[in-house]
Amino acid sequence: MAEYIFAHPESVVDITSRELAAAVGVSLGTVINFCRAIGVGSFGGLKVALAKELGQKQLLTASTADTHPVFRQLIETIAATSRTVDLEQLEQASRILEESSSVVLFGGGASGIVCRLAAEMLVYFGRLATSFDQLSTLQVAAQHVTTGTAVIVVSHRGWEPNVVETLKLCRQRGGRTICITNSSTNPLARECEVVLQTSVKTLGSDLDFVVQPVRETQLAVLRLLILHTFGQRYLLQTESTSVKGG
Repeated sequence: MAEYIFAHPESVVDITSRELAAAVGVSLGTVINFCRAIGVGSFGGLKVALAKELGQKQLLTASTADTHPVFRQLIETIAATSRTVDLEQLEQASRILEESSSVVLFGGGASGIVCRLAAEMLVYFGRLATSFDQLSTLQVAAQHVTTGTAVIVVSHRGWEPNVVETLKLCRQRGGRTICITNSSTNPLARECEVVLQTSVKTLGSDLDFVVQPVRETQLAVLRLLILHTFGQRYLLQTESTSVKGG
């Protein structure tokens, strides 16, 4: 059912629940139960949600029509991620960060670069932050974790054993764990207290990994978390300056 709706959202908006049941090969009761299970209540609610999603996508496409394809891909990926990030998880991550005595960030390879940039932002907002990026020495990160430390892990695929094991060590030492990853079911996400999920298209090769805006999207999520937690005064100042300038 989910696979069919995902593949044919435009047609589902224009058909009846019986027609959907026939197309998928299930009973009408299955359609109704599916709608209830995903939280839209009814088939009518599903159609409204799909129509809203399609409208937002069309609006985004129209607004970026004259944008270079490379920038358009980045905009679309970040927009998709903004819909993937669970707001309850964001609030929970924000509380962990706000209540932390210090912050440890780690990720292997290029994810470590994202961690370093986020650490600079955190220091600006008054949080002592340390970042680690070498897989060979990653477990050193756990030695900087005590009760009250916020631990932020960045990993696109979330299956690197050293990263997952380091996360486990951090939790054993009393760290509160947040991960930025592209799946809510990978090994890293399953071990983490809070998951902020990115929405980068599936990577089929190493070239895809380089070309897709993986790091930009990870950094965008970290920026969201940090500014949501500490940056309200900064955001208000920016808005005030903009109004005065206008």
